[in-house]
Amino acid sequence: MTLVVTDIRQSWISMAAESAVNYSAEIDLVDATGAKKLFPIYKINAGISMFGLATVKKKNQTMSKYIAEYVDWAEDNVSNIEDFSTELNNRLNNDVGIGADDSGFQVAGFVERDGKKLPTFWHISNINPSKTFTAGAHFPPEKIFETPAFQFRNGSIGVFCKLLDYLRKITITRDANGVDKLAISGLLADLQINDKITVPRDETSLEVWLEFTRFLIETVINIYRLSDQKPIIGGPVCLLGITQAGIRYYYSAPPTFRGQTWGDIITSV
Repeated sequence: MTLVVTDIRQSWISMAAESAVNYSAEIDLVDATGAKKLFPIYKINAGISMFGLATVKKKNQTMSKYIAEYVDWAEDNVSNIEDFSTELNNRLNNDVGIGADDSGFQVAGFVERDGKKLPTFWHISNINPSKTFTAGAHFPPEKIFETPAFQFRNGSIGVFCKLLDYLRKITITRDANGVDKLAISGLLADLQINDKITVPRDETSLEVWLEFTRFLIETVINIYRLSDQKPIIGGPVCLLGITQAGIRYYYSAPPTFRGQTWGDIITSV
């Protein structure tokens, strides 16, 4: 199973994925050292994460290798997120086929619109009645002017959603001008009001939000690790930070000792 999360803001995109691999529904085996599920796409200033199938049997390779090879090809042959997503969708229908287990991909990045670089999000999945892969822009670039913050989650998201609602429940209301307004409640709001502790300390910071997302996913990992259930979420958490200027952060493991900061260790490109 998998947990992948993408957050959209006007000036940055945060993507995260854990790395455990559950080999079979019939086999009680989870490889917590896992698979790479999140990849940067430098040429088009985007990233792709995946959930669902761990292998592509027709190609006799892991899905991680399949996507890595496609990203390498796309760096030389694709010039935008739409073409990247539609070409991958076509290949999946050919190489994975119809009727495979529920699987999909999150593709996010920045595109040029009227001289401005705006975030967009494409979703590719076979979670539909026809069980064929379909691709679509679930967050068109212009939507950022109506919805200033948005989060997409895929995989085994139940525990993550409950944790996030407990910590930081977001209620969205729309004003008379059609603009969404965010109201935040939950434990973190209580800490801020009553204890003067703000978490995360700066919601506008891509670096801080990556760290906050890693904290959330690692908390879910620990919940599974300490529970009586199979640890289907686990392994190192991979992070990708994208800005209007390009891919800024790409990192696949947590800090190794107390006091180390993300600025010290996140690969900066």
